[in-house]
Amino acid sequence: MKVQSITIIVGLFAIFFACSKVPQNQVTTKLGNKFIFHYDSAGVNLKEGDVALCIAQRWVGDSLDMSTSFRNLLLPFTVQSEKDVTKDAKVQDILYHLSVGDSISAIQEMDSFLKAKYKHLDVDHFVMNLKIVEVGGPGTSEAQLYLSQYGDSTAVTNRLERKNALRHQMEEYIDSYKQGKETNLIQLDSGITLKVLEEGSGPQIGKDQYVRFDLMVLFEDKSFLNTTLNEPRPQFIPTGAGQTISGLDKVLQYAKTGSKYFAYIPYQLAYGEQASKVVPPKTNLMMYVEVRESIPVWRDAFMKKYYPGLYQ
Repeated sequence: MKVQSITIIVGLFAIFFACSKVPQNQVTTKLGNKFIFHYDSAGVNLKEGDVALCIAQRWVGDSLDMSTSFRNLLLPFTVQSEKDVTKDAKVQDILYHLSVGDSISAIQEMDSFLKAKYKHLDVDHFVMNLKIVEVGGPGTSEAQLYLSQYGDSTAVTNRLERKNALRHQMEEYIDSYKQGKETNLIQLDSGITLKVLEEGSGPQIGKDQYVRFDLMVLFEDKSFLNTTLNEPRPQFIPTGAGQTISGLDKVLQYAKTGSKYFAYIPYQLAYGEQASKVVPPKTNLMMYVEVRESIPVWRDAFMKKYYPGLYQ
């Protein structure tokens, strides 16, 4: 799912909490919850038992905290019985006002646990964006949705074939690399060596980007460590945040969207001198990295990338 397809205009968030005038497209529910329509399709509203399959984003201050684009999977909400919905169940209350194609923004207050977690940001609410993409019938579950989008037998077979073919390609590359037969390699200052399989496009990713990527990791003896290809959805991490080994983070920051690399990672940038349960001490790694997409962490950068017209 491409972020470009999201019709929610993120810049309108500010209307909720920065302007004293009530926007014309603001709606107040019977229970007193407020939300802004960015697009009202004027279709048939959701009813009890429907499962709304949504593109969703959640912002904490200026930081993108959650996005369905990270997982390339729609988020399901089952519409509850209207008599059971309270004001505190804000999303459920709002769903009764929405139909397929609608996109909205709403403020969601944090509970005490999340207030403590985000205390350093001095915020007490999220800003939630939803776009209703389609509606499943009663009984549709998240597991069924996951299976229908990514888990059918053909998809599983394709992933297995791709994983096996890639591992064979990596094993051949490791032999060639160790024998000194590889040419046109890129040597980074950090000690990482890259073999460019595809260059990618656009600027280098750098820090403060959520990056979706495929990964396979082998040891130098060609034994297997791990891969994201067992899963139907690419991996994602924020760059420059210390949430993966240093070597992978450096490769992702160097890359462009669409880049494909074989990357030699020296042990100092992998798991270091200490052994773990599966990685011996001082173990160099060979990686396949394919960058699928980068999504800016911060709102200003997000807006400039996906809604440049607002800055003209």
